[in-house]
Amino acid sequence: MTDQPPPVADTGPKRTLVTLENPVRRGDTLIGEVTVRKPVAGELRGLNLQDCARADVNALIALIPRISEPPLVAHEVEALEIEDLAAFGSAIFDFFMTSAMRDQVQTLLGT
Repeated sequence: MTDQPPPVADTGPKRTLVTLENPVRRGDTLIGEVTVRKPVAGELRGLNLQDCARADVNALIALIPRISEPPLVAHEVEALEIEDLAAFGSAIFDFFMTSAMRDQVQTLLGT
């Protein structure tokens, strides 16, 4: 008997780089790329999983500051242009996909 935990299946990306069409200005700095990481349970506290997965605006505004690097603050997220908010929503949705769902998408896309 070993003390090793059983292997865990790869459930997809742990981090995704989001390139902003309209960089966030923070003082003299422009933030044009933001990495979002797959949230853990505590970072989802107070949020509805379905709202996060379907890119509900209020859920994204609450979640993005918790999982972004560099960390964006709520007022920066609220000021994002729609195409940039949609890019974050797409990246976050991908975190909710299972391996089987990813395989189905790949099959549908023929890749």
